[in-house]
Amino acid sequence: MRALRFLLVLVLCALASGAWAAPNHSVDDILKVLDSQPVNRTTLDQAREVLARPLPSGDEAALVKAHREKAVAAGELGLIGRQIEELRQAIALGGGSEPYRVWQQLGMAEFFGGNFRNAVAAREKVLAITPDNKRGLQLSEHAGLADLYRRIGDFDQARRHVRNAEAVLVLLRRGQSWNDFQYNWQAIIEDALGRTEFSAGHYAEAEARFRRAVELA
Repeated sequence: MRALRFLLVLVLCALASGAWAAPNHSVDDILKVLDSQPVNRTTLDQAREVLARPLPSGDEAALVKAHREKAVAAGELGLIGRQIEELRQAIALGGGSEPYRVWQQLGMAEFFGGNFRNAVAAREKVLAITPDNKRGLQLSEHAGLADLYRRIGDFDQARRHVRNAEAVLVLLRRGQSWNDFQYNWQAIIEDALGRTEFSAGHYAEAEARFRRAVELA
């Protein structure tokens, strides 16, 4: 939640100053920033080793686990296509004991790969198969779908998913985890609606939602 809080503060500062224009940076400026970031060579070497590791034979659960590990390794190396391939292999084998987790990973990989249509389909699948004892995940997925839909300009669908997240929140109030996560869940919803209204050009409403999210985070 610290990262969310920091991002929201930045957005509010930009809204308050009226300076939401994109900064005038060249490609070289951006590349210099990227090159300045520390690289953990050990992590990259370990990821390459995981990708080169042969798949286990026989046991389906072990195969699913191996494909998911390879997907994570591919993500560490920035190999999004390979990551998607490994996750789809895991899904084809049933996805293990928590297939909704694999679909969630696939949705994120498709998003980072730039295929919003596939990302939406995967996140919708997560909602369809997530059990009711994982309502916190359901809420997060509705918020994630709201973000995807607002990115492609479908604000009606984005708002629908925010409303669905609010409905899940009502159910979560009755659960044992409410005292531990209530502020996180409410901040996620406020942030999702703030992003949607900001993209729709409703800046006053967006600012109010972002401020509420900061208070909760």
